[in-house]
Amino acid sequence: MSRSLKPAGVAPRIPTWVLNVSVAVIAANLVLMIAGAIYGGVTLDEPSHVHRLQGFLENGWYVDDQYVVNDTVTQEGGYVYAPVVALVAHVLGVLVGTETWGTVSESADAYAVRHLVIVGFGVLGMLAVAATARLLLRSWRWGVVAAALLTAIPVYIGNAMYNIKDLPVASGYAVATLGCVALTRPSIATRRTFLVAGGALALGIWVAAGVHPAMLVGIGVSVATALGVSWLRTRRNDSVGRARMKARLVAAVGGSLVGYLALVAVYPKLFLRPVLLYQSVLVSGNFPWNSATLTAGKFMPANPAPSSYLPLWFGAQTPVVTSILALVAIAWFFRGALQTAARRVGDGSLMAGVAVILVQAFFLPWVAIAGGSTLYQGIRQMLFVVPAIALLAVVGAWLLARRVGVSGRPRAEAGLWAVVVAVLAITTASSAVIFPYSYTWFNATTALRPIDGNWTADVEWQSSREVLPKIDSIDPGRCAIIQRHTDCDRDQVTPFSNSVGAKVLGPPLRPDEMWRLAYGGPAVRRDAPMSHRPLGHDCKRVDAVTRQLFWRTVTMTAVERCKR
Repeated sequence: MSRSLKPAGVAPRIPTWVLNVSVAVIAANLVLMIAGAIYGGVTLDEPSHVHRLQGFLENGWYVDDQYVVNDTVTQEGGYVYAPVVALVAHVLGVLVGTETWGTVSESADAYAVRHLVIVGFGVLGMLAVAATARLLLRSWRWGVVAAALLTAIPVYIGNAMYNIKDLPVASGYAVATLGCVALTRPSIATRRTFLVAGGALALGIWVAAGVHPAMLVGIGVSVATALGVSWLRTRRNDSVGRARMKARLVAAVGGSLVGYLALVAVYPKLFLRPVLLYQSVLVSGNFPWNSATLTAGKFMPANPAPSSYLPLWFGAQTPVVTSILALVAIAWFFRGALQTAARRVGDGSLMAGVAVILVQAFFLPWVAIAGGSTLYQGIRQMLFVVPAIALLAVVGAWLLARRVGVSGRPRAEAGLWAVVVAVLAITTASSAVIFPYSYTWFNATTALRPIDGNWTADVEWQSSREVLPKIDSIDPGRCAIIQRHTDCDRDQVTPFSNSVGAKVLGPPLRPDEMWRLAYGGPAVRRDAPMSHRPLGHDCKRVDAVTRQLFWRTVTMTAVERCKR
């Protein structure tokens, strides 16, 4: 057996100062999430979900009412989303007075309430990651570090400020993974672990599939993996092992059934029709969307996305140290699997849990790459991978801490903790510097080349709120947006339209001029698709919404005056 696998019973302890830094990082990122939810703008897709919820309240379909004819959905992709999280936000809006039960508001206050609900789901994901690490590594200290590593992946907290589509899915899958990891524990026959397994599965399914019904596939594979690896570790003549497997089956089936029945209770028109669910899964993989995302200096098409798209984006937006720690855990797992270590009582229990986490991290991305799925706007569609990365990273840190601790090298151990604390502190500080655009964060290795012209930054145009004071008109014909070639007078702009013109640099537009807004820092080049090419001519950049990231300036939206 390899040296790293020998001390199965040794549990490395986290120094108190590392724990204190982790708590401080979690608190700081929580403040950023709340502040971003309140002060951030409305993104491109949020108004469409307002319209979907209004349609749901009127006709029972989570689709804009214009796409429902004789109780039939006519919109392609109309079954891709479900209303669970939107309803939770609506109920809170009714309670605090920003909405009435039958009407969904598009006011700034109503959007702020929705954003705060998303923050709540972000916190739920953090708690699930912490609890999963606690189950795996048998210490709440490691759970705190796992939560800190998650919040120190800025794309997670950035999406937790606004993203009603993808953040709850990430959070729900993290909760479901907690349930699946609980299924693999030797203590599954105890009441506490049994309830954690079943309850987390039910809640995770309700949240994740309650936004994207297709997530039933990914969670289903995770449950099957948890049961499969547990069965492989159960000997035929082991009555205790058979009793545990029975408890696992009851918890898995019971939790899954409760979660699904909760989905039926909220959205029966979809979840009582298997054919429509099947369509939801198919369309989710090949969503009808034609666009291009600037990725590592190339405009990559969305449908189908190149196989390099996801690896490049995850490599660019995950802190380098976090990626290395996660790779340590992955390498350890596959090495142990080749040595049949999964049948050993000590590390085999940890490996069973890691197997479940690997499914969350890799199964659906692999399906998307192999199937040529539609992928765009960075990694937001695969945001559920991020909690799994944080868990793999904390397992990697645990393995390294165990190895250096057993070998009696205090300097190496201190160095390991110094590196972990450094990545927590640096990513949190750099995320704060680009506030509230944390989802536009890129790691230092990526920043060796300019971000502008190589990566799409503000993919959802959250900077629309900040750019409005810099122009004096959003009227059609007077203002246009690059990437969608549409007028600036959009639903996402309406809540903040009273700020238009407050900070305009230079004189008002002349009759022969117009504003041009280029969000996401797109490069206007010969190889740019038509949606990214300039409108008008004779343009001059006069202002911009920018942030500093390490030694680079990142442009969220460029403001130009153009001849019409």
